[in-house]
Amino acid sequence: MEYFFVPLFVSVIEIGDELSQSAIIRGLDAPVNKTSRYLIKFRRKDICVFTFYDFNYINRCIYENLGVGLMIEIRELSFKYKGGANYSLKDINLIVKKGECILLCGRSGCGKSTLLKLMNGIIPEFYDGDISGSVMVNGMNTFTTPIYKLSKNVGSVFQNPKTQFYTTNTTDEIAFGLENYGIEREVINKRIEEVEKELHLENLMNKNIFNLSGGEKQKIAIASIYALNPEIFILDEPSSSLDIKSMKELSLTIKKLKSLGKTIIIAEHRLWYLKDIADRAIYLEDGKIIREYSMDEIENLSEDERTRTGLRHSDYKAIERFDDF
Repeated sequence: MEYFFVPLFVSVIEIGDELSQSAIIRGLDAPVNKTSRYLIKFRRKDICVFTFYDFNYINRCIYENLGVGLMIEIRELSFKYKGGANYSLKDINLIVKKGECILLCGRSGCGKSTLLKLMNGIIPEFYDGDISGSVMVNGMNTFTTPIYKLSKNVGSVFQNPKTQFYTTNTTDEIAFGLENYGIEREVINKRIEEVEKELHLENLMNKNIFNLSGGEKQKIAIASIYALNPEIFILDEPSSSLDIKSMKELSLTIKKLKSLGKTIIIAEHRLWYLKDIADRAIYLEDGKIIREYSMDEIENLSEDERTRTGLRHSDYKAIERFDDF
């Protein structure tokens, strides 16, 4: 276990796996001088050419024919962690177009978080294993592109936001990624003001992070990524530690991101707060994509299917309380 003493901090920050990942995906290893105060076209006929065996190619042609940009393209992806007995992901194929909000769902251990780590480059940067297939994000190969380049396009928020905070002050945390990319101080200050206004953080600026509620911490975690203005946002079970009011605020933040045309990938168990936000849900089981649902289909699942899949949507009392906020 390593410890890093940060100047002007009143506490010791433990550098664990998630904290290290959080720093790297916000540009800590970018080859620039830091500004941190802490020193730290296809034709239509082409669509028919490969219809017999290449479904992803068809999708790509269709989207480009319609003028819709592809943000994520995953083809024949399989992954097994080093030392693992079984594959965590098996033959994953997924196309995500610009501006979509995609929900990854399924029981714990089905491969949701692993899939996210392959999208943002944490795998293979932090985890060794056997990989086959490909993951392209905004035209970049996540297996070979340095994370500091990926993170300009892909922003990630972890399940427990406090594990990714690198400072104790909310304003400094929002500035952290910008500083890592060597942005000039005047530009950083202007961007912080924009983030404060656009995400309605007026009451959370310049506060001690560890005095915030779970929902407020989540807001700052998202703001620290939003400041970098990536095209893709990846959220790993963002509601896991939130109460109903905080989930309502989270849903409004995600709606804001979607209204700006951002592409959003969310791994979740609690689905109902996303019922008017997600465009489709991808259900995984034992590392495989089993089927795709619309949110209406999830809402109308039979109790037998809900029990079998573990999809928690119809907490009607919670929905009633949710709508009251």
